[in-house]
Amino acid sequence: MRTSEELFQQFHSSIKTKRGKDCLQHIKDVCDMLERNNVKITPASVGRECEIKWGWPRAPSIRNSQNIHMPYLNLSLELKS
Repeated sequence: MRTSEELFQQFHSSIKTKRGKDCLQHIKDVCDMLERNNVKITPASVGRECEIKWGWPRAPSIRNSQNIHMPYLNLSLELKS
């Protein structure tokens, strides 16, 4: 079984731009924080926390990223359940 860290590394290595890598790192950091605090992880909750802390990515950007961010979020949630 793959871990969420392995999943993160796979997605992270496929991103070409620094901003894209930073965006995925923000999403991972927020997901980890929400999990530690037993808060439900959704694109809205992740986007809200990212926007508060860094100003981006927002929830619509996360939902609209069908190649990286949403698949990472969905697969990460599956691994944690």
